[in-house]
Amino acid sequence: ARHGGPLLARRGGLPAAGSGRAVETVRLMLEHHDRDHPENAIFPARPGPLTARQKDVIARALAKGVPVQKIADRFGRTRSTIYRAGRERRAAHLRRISATAVTSEAFDRDDAEQRFGPVDNTSLVSGGATSPVGDAIGKLPVSLHADYGGATPDPAAVSAALSRFNFVKHRAQRLGEALDRYEPRAKELQSIERHLEEAAGLRRAMIAANLPIVLAVATTHLVGSAESASGQLAGLLALGNDVLADAVDRFDWTQRQPFEAYLRWRLMRTFAAHREDPKRAQRRLDDDAVTKLVQASLARHGVERGA
Repeated sequence: ARHGGPLLARRGGLPAAGSGRAVETVRLMLEHHDRDHPENAIFPARPGPLTARQKDVIARALAKGVPVQKIADRFGRTRSTIYRAGRERRAAHLRRISATAVTSEAFDRDDAEQRFGPVDNTSLVSGGATSPVGDAIGKLPVSLHADYGGATPDPAAVSAALSRFNFVKHRAQRLGEALDRYEPRAKELQSIERHLEEAAGLRRAMIAANLPIVLAVATTHLVGSAESASGQLAGLLALGNDVLADAVDRFDWTQRQPFEAYLRWRLMRTFAAHREDPKRAQRRLDDDAVTKLVQASLARHGVERGA
């Protein structure tokens, strides 16, 4: 046979049936025999272990929906080996993802799922106060008005979103720590991926909902200064978007301080340090350049805004 892997798995059932041992046990015995006695190998054409690169290719193929049998034929392996390789690489990828949460003892209580239940992301942009930017929105291209001209997010909705955001990251961490290093289960991987996907969605929604605050603080910073070039405002917005994303990740939601107050403090401190930077340049940009610069900074954090 050209490929020994599937053949070995199929034929392992014959001696297993006669010996009363599990097929997997017999398969491993045959593998060890061929490895230790290559000159007398039972299945000499059997390929060696899959490399890390091959496992990555398999995982990508599975993610793209390539039929499992087609992948198995390509690598000369059984379907179960292909599934196992895919799960192993998915698990390795999930372990590399940083999902540090601001935790609370309440996260591990029996009623945690009810207490920190799912959040409707649209609640962040409904029922809020009036827009904090005022006439400042006129300093931006019309293409950015929808992003930066909204109302201040409702504080109760922000609090609920931040607690849920950290709760699902905490759950993802716990599930990741419990994963079997060599035989991760598909259901466990799917659960981690669902939690991380929800956390990413909440993060994007929090960033989008708080963009008006970034503009308000940026324009306040420029009042009375000579730094009126359009490029300077665009640069502050791009910098402020990074500060906002980091604030969402780091904010301690268990404290009494409102998120808006924390964000404004972070922005003012960062903008003040930026003003003292002798390397910064003041430029005048047209509307298209301002839009591209600001939207690129949002895209870095997974927020794709209006075109």
